Amino acid sequence: MNNLINHLPEKITGKKILISGGTSNDGQSTALMLAALGAKILIIGQNQDILNETMQKLRTLNRESNCYGMVGNPANPEDLKTIFTVIDRHFRGLDILINNDMLSYQNLGIDDPKTWEDALRVNLNGQINCTREAIKRMRKKEYGQIININSITSDLRKKYNTLYEAAQSGIRKFNERILKEVKGSGIEFCGINAQQFH
Repeated sequence: MNNLINHLPEKITGKKILISGGTSNDGQSTALMLAALGAKILIIGQNQDILNETMQKLRTLNRESNCYGMVGNPANPEDLKTIFTVIDRHFRGLDILINNDMLSYQNLGIDDPKTWEDALRVNLNGQINCTREAIKRMRKKEYGQIININSITSDLRKKYNTLYEAAQSGIRKFNERILKEVKGSGIEFCGINAQQFH
């Protein structure tokens, strides 16, 4: 998480932050750290039990009033709409997006097209969709920060990790292009290559 902190503004208090992949270990840790610093956070994840656990921990920090949690998949258009409706209604703007949504798919059979599609949608479309919606809102005020976290496993070429690595390679290329597109817009963008999260 030290790498992440280096890319955040000095003052976190009051910042409106969306964290995707918030029910992963690192997503949960990030949410708790930023909440402790006084940020207003919407946590998105796909595991209700872990989301409940995270919200309970926030209550112990007396930060639950500034934090929201919801189960959702940004790769799903309906979920994406709901996520950003919450952002618009409760936050009235977005300062920081932390894209941390990564799911590993291994041992895929070539006759399982649905699993292949799900792997690409979660690991590729989810980050792209959140980035696109965040940029729409940040351009209006000419301010914002986007941090896209992806895995270095796309360079490791692990056996049976084909789709995950393909999606992560796609995100890295996407990050390169977005960095150029937002230049001069007031939006700061950073892509972090990390070890595969579990």
